[in-house]
Amino acid sequence: MKLVPVLVLALLFHAAFYAQQAWEWVNPAPNGKSVNDAIYTDSVMFAAGSQGLFMLSSDRGVTWALRDLNHTFNFNSLYFFDRMNGWLAGDGGVLFKTTDGGVSFIAVPSGVTDNIYCLRFRDMQNGAATGTDGLLLLTSDGGLTWNVSRINGSPSLRTITYLPDGTLIAAGENGTIVKSTDLGLQWQTVHTSAGSLITGIRSNGNFIYASGFPGRVYRSADKGETWTTYQTPASVLLKYILPASEDVLYSGGVNGLVVVSKNGGQSWEEKNISSRSSVQSAVLLENNEVFFFGENGLIFSSADTCATFTLRSSTITENLHSVRFTSRDTGWIVGARGLIMRTTDGGDTWVRQNSGTTQSINEIYSLDGIRAWVVGNYGTYKYTMNGGETWITGHLETYTSNDLYAIDIEKFFSRVGGQGGMVFESLNNFGYNPWYSISLRTVETLRTFGYSWRLSIFLAGDGGKLYRVYRSNKSTSFENISLPEVFDLRAMNFTDPKYGWIVGKYGVVFRTIDGGHFSQIALLNIPFLNSVQFIDRNLGYTAGSNGKVFKTYDGGLTWKELPTNINNTFTRVYFSDAQNGWVLGSYGAILKTKTGGETPVQNEEVYTAQPPEIFTLNVSFPNPFNSQTMITFTMQKRGFTELIIFDQLGRKIAELLDEELEPGSHSILFDAEKYGLASGIYFYSLTSSGKTAVRKMIYLK
Repeated sequence: MKLVPVLVLALLFHAAFYAQQAWEWVNPAPNGKSVNDAIYTDSVMFAAGSQGLFMLSSDRGVTWALRDLNHTFNFNSLYFFDRMNGWLAGDGGVLFKTTDGGVSFIAVPSGVTDNIYCLRFRDMQNGAATGTDGLLLLTSDGGLTWNVSRINGSPSLRTITYLPDGTLIAAGENGTIVKSTDLGLQWQTVHTSAGSLITGIRSNGNFIYASGFPGRVYRSADKGETWTTYQTPASVLLKYILPASEDVLYSGGVNGLVVVSKNGGQSWEEKNISSRSSVQSAVLLENNEVFFFGENGLIFSSADTCATFTLRSSTITENLHSVRFTSRDTGWIVGARGLIMRTTDGGDTWVRQNSGTTQSINEIYSLDGIRAWVVGNYGTYKYTMNGGETWITGHLETYTSNDLYAIDIEKFFSRVGGQGGMVFESLNNFGYNPWYSISLRTVETLRTFGYSWRLSIFLAGDGGKLYRVYRSNKSTSFENISLPEVFDLRAMNFTDPKYGWIVGKYGVVFRTIDGGHFSQIALLNIPFLNSVQFIDRNLGYTAGSNGKVFKTYDGGLTWKELPTNINNTFTRVYFSDAQNGWVLGSYGAILKTKTGGETPVQNEEVYTAQPPEIFTLNVSFPNPFNSQTMITFTMQKRGFTELIIFDQLGRKIAELLDEELEPGSHSILFDAEKYGLASGIYFYSLTSSGKTAVRKMIYLK
């Protein structure tokens, strides 16, 4: 065995770690990450899971406090003695300890990099954990030191439990169950079953229960010496086992599956909550109420032995494909399985609408929040003229069964693009019948329309396909300006007729500064960028695979990653101004920011607060900075504006702006080297309509 002491310099996550985050969850609620384990103790439910998830509820699941750790941690197990003292364990051998109910965590070295699958304690001094390749961790001093060993001949051990007398029972791959009566020093194999897997084991009264694949439950009445096997109706992987009494048992797995037994496991009844997510853990509360936890934020409960279920999490878990706001308050989201949602409160709440289809909806176009058009798979084309109270099937559906991805609606020239290079155009009033097919002589899927100026528009898609489409005197012509075919193009955005950006596969970013000639300016470390939006010619955002969101202050030449703490694929990014924005994507994920996607600077000095009806002066980025920093602000109304840099003595260093500005977001790059400044503290002031705001920035040469 190997003794691993806790280092004096153990990593401590303080309460400050849970200060205001840059992104807040909107959906799924309370969280969209997968819960892998949960426990109920001292009237508090604790849950932990993927991507650093840790949350708790002290009001029987009515509300949840979310205290996500770093998303690189994947927690598989947790154990709490009471509402204050507990442990987390997970992939890569991570162990965390808290003594204040999760307000802060100490990272405790385990001495291994194996995945830890299960962590249990007999009391506050004695604990055990299991993991890959027969891994066994033991402590007898409350986690100050951990003994590392391997159970000879054992495969990965997925679960472990203590019996009241201190006996340890562990189980895992190939149906292996091992037993130790000397606190883990020696182990005896008591059960194997080739091709099976045991993922959960619990004791209750006179019996020990285990569950796993393929839909089997095991029971022992002699402290684990012998085991009886029962087959449930579902021959799938059962992720957990919960004995509510000696007679009532719960287990479950894929697609919202729950199986329940009322006779100690001898017979089982299959239930289902109609979810795409697996059920992975369950806890028993007072009055026999059971809470079930699963993938992608799934939470539900039952108080009548699963005769009925109460959903405790969001019902919206479809993949989300697009968002469009027509004002600060009114917006739409569309997604898989015919999903259409609308908000009228700036995205705080979303109401599902009846789209009349189960086909995936890929894009939405709305003029005013009342009239809207959507396109989707198998030629889906629908529109509404009453804010979505009713959705009408358009005639375009009779022309094609191809998947449609791009839509642009104008009064007299409306276009739709999609699979197989299909393009349709309508010359009638806002996309009404008839529609005409246009050939671009390509079989690549066309996915996004760009800026339309008068009678021209850009259309991009897979294989680097990019076209400029001209319409005049009822004739359509195309200019093929395609980019390298290795880049599948996913999204396009223009701020004006000259400046536009395209993003796509391999994290590529293209830009035009003359309204048509695109050149590659960046290649980010990401499989796909799926969306891009620029506030002005300098400030922009892009998002894509693996929960990645990026921000640029220099027109896309350089990008900063904005941590979101999740790994979902983002399909859209949208900002109403420089500070307020959303990202959305797979499994119903909607995140919102009010800080431009960045964590607010602590103790930042703002000398004069500005009324929101005048302007908003943002934090410069980076700050502190070396050489250059970008100053951004939003004008709420037109006005003569002055931006000045000065030092700590009040001496004017530079005048960056002195002109009349239109409403909207603006950004100014400040280069300290240009003025030969020394390192130190400087200030920037913005004045407009008789009001002034001042912020601090730190220059480090």
